[in-house]
Formats: sequence, structure tokens, C-alpha cells
Amino acid sequence: MEPESTNIVLAIESAVAGGSVALFRGRECLDGMVGTSGQSRAEDLLSNIDELLKRSDIDKNSITKIIVTAGPGSFTGIRIGIATALGLAAALGIEVKQVSTLAAIAMASGVSGHVLAGLPVGRGTVCIQNFSVSVEKLAENTPADTISIEEFLDMASKNSNESVVVNNSLYDLLPADRRISAIDAGLDLAHQLGRFGEFLPHLPEPIFIGKRK
Repeated sequence: MEPESTNIVLAIESAVAGGSVALFRGRECLDGMVGTSGQSRAEDLLSNIDELLKRSDIDKNSITKIIVTAGPGSFTGIRIGIATALGLAAALGIEVKQVSTLAAIAMASGVSGHVLAGLPVGRGTVCIQNFSVSVEKLAENTPADTISIEEFLDMASKNSNESVVVNNSLYDLLPADRRISAIDAGLDLAHQLGRFGEFLPHLPEPIFIGKRK
């Protein structure tokens, strides 16, 4: 087994907001980039990855693993992120690990215990999931589900027995009194993938959750 310092991991998050990419050597983040207007075009994602490699003086053939979010989130973003990861992995002959965006958000909380993770998925709806989180372990307590933003805000206001961790855009919608105790996962989810990807369960299929019926 190679020393951890030789393991170069590329993390790709393209399901939420502007997306993000990060490059890790073992548990050390070498560099990262957060999108500002949505990494919805494949050429943007690939050029950003190329820039990270150049800035870190890392050859693409040194990458040993790719971790990519597989949803929920932007339908187009998920497809492009996974397609890019699979294409690079096939060319380099390396492993791809697909993980849940909600699981990455839950791990970004930095807390232990019950965590309610949420992110908006369009048309006034929020995808949520409850996890049990510890320092380096995560377990799903419920499957991912879609509810209205109003239902989510009501749930977040009433339930004080679990931490609420959400992505940036949803955090701003929380009531002021609940926002104090809620946790904003921020925009750089790729950084969380690089830090905690090995502890997140692999998703064999993407999670495409759209408008609630």
C-alpha cells in the first residue's frame, strides 16, 4: 500500500450553486476553486481542473482517485460532473467514487449527533435527509425526500434535537432565530469531499430528485 502522501485525490462538486473543485494529497488540500456562475458547461469544469493541476504542479497522471457528488442537485450539473469524472477516470485508469451531496453537506457541519441536511432543488422545493454524524463516520437515518420550502422552514423551526446544516442559498431563507443555531455548509463542498470522501458511502446511481408531485 502506497503512503498516503502519494495519493492525489480530485474532488468535483457540480450539483449545487456554482460548483467547486479541489485537489488533495492525502488529507492535505493542495488547492481549490469555487464557481461563481455555475459550472454547468463541461469545458469550464475541465479547464478549472487543468488550472488546479498546473497551480499545484501536479501531473494529471498522478491522480489516484476522483470523488464526485451524484446528487441531489442540478440535473445538468450532476450529469456533467459524473460524466467528467468517469471520462477522466477511464483515461487515467483510476477509481471514481460517487457520493451524496446531502451526505457531504452533513459532514461539513463539523458536529456529532443527528444532522438534518437540506438543499434547494428548484420550484420551491427542498431535498432533505437525516444523518447520524461523528468525527469520521456517517450513517443515513432516513432516505432523501423532497418537501416544500415552507415545510422545511417549519421543520427547522420546531426541531431543536438535531443540527440543521444547509447549503448557502437555503441558509439565507431560515428564520433569524433558527439561523443562529443552523450551520451554513458554504459553497466549497469539494473541500468536504476531499476531507471526508473516504467516510461517505458510495452511490451506485445518481440521485435525481425534481419537483414534488
